[in-house]
Amino acid sequence: MAAAANFMSVCRAEAVLPTAGQSHPRQNRVAMSGRTVGHVADAHSVYNIEFELPAALVKYDCADITAFPQPMQVASKAHLFDSKRSINTLAMSAARESLGVSCDDGSAHVLSLATPQSPLRFSLAPPAPLERGWSSMVFDPSKASHTAHLHEWDRHVRLYEADRATASFSLKQFPSAVTFANAPDATTLLAVCEGRSVSLWDPRTASACLSTTSVSIEPLLCAHAHNTTIAVAGTERTVYFLDTRKMRPLGSWRAALKYEVSWVRLLRDGRVVAGSGFDAELAVAHWNGSAVAKSVSMHSEARWAGLACESDAADVLGFTAAGSAYVVTDFGAGQLSPIAVEESHKRKGPTTDTQTTKRSREDGSL
Repeated sequence: MAAAANFMSVCRAEAVLPTAGQSHPRQNRVAMSGRTVGHVADAHSVYNIEFELPAALVKYDCADITAFPQPMQVASKAHLFDSKRSINTLAMSAARESLGVSCDDGSAHVLSLATPQSPLRFSLAPPAPLERGWSSMVFDPSKASHTAHLHEWDRHVRLYEADRATASFSLKQFPSAVTFANAPDATTLLAVCEGRSVSLWDPRTASACLSTTSVSIEPLLCAHAHNTTIAVAGTERTVYFLDTRKMRPLGSWRAALKYEVSWVRLLRDGRVVAGSGFDAELAVAHWNGSAVAKSVSMHSEARWAGLACESDAADVLGFTAAGSAYVVTDFGAGQLSPIAVEESHKRKGPTTDTQTTKRSREDGSL
């Protein structure tokens, strides 16, 4: 199979964005509510940022980028919300009306994007005193008021309808990721990563686990589902694909990244996968239901502090620990088009790591 071409459109706006500061490597402080509308967080604050892309994006082969980056504007930047506790992750509802904020003590906040002047809808207190650590929440795509919450030091996944607790699943191990998936009959299921396994639950009956599947030889760190397909990945650097109909691995994307995979998404009806690790790498491959085509990748100038994507449009928004934002779009047939928004003191021009990574993936060394 011929390797897909790796094209880039690089744009830069000399604007100062909020820096992420020191953060847990699994934190994901970015959400997306439109192709050019992002929500990013530093340790204690959430901001709305809107970008203005160039009228025509110029694509260059990553092996021969010599032109000066295209200019791109930060159309608006506004403060949205402050948290007393350190922010871990942001989550967007399927209708793009609500933004979830998870904090290191297990508390959470749900914000309304329709009323930015007074965004807080409600807050959820920690279910029990917990050590500070990584936490996350996800919205049920079919019911915007339903959410699932986890904390790395709490052996439970807790379900809420708005601010009312509805169920709590007792786990055998500490959880590392949670995602909603569809059963074959289109009912909603909950997939939870526990150690090296994935457990499947029915939110309507919290009394028993439907199934547990051992997937990886090392701990899993992230999960995402589209329809009946679930993608999970972690320390092993391999993305595994499962189906809720049989709950067995359908295939895998081996050596997806150089380091651990801490973020994974199924895009474009489950056929494109993007993964990000503990460094500055972002990779994209094509999943056809049984195998993965060769991937392409890029590097930002600093470690990712968060990534978010538009599942239908296949756009990715990334925010780095150095305060830069990237909009990655127009994947096409395995193509990447990263658009960078950097602070004025950052280095000029695209990174050469992208060329190295592309060559390494084509010769199989990664």
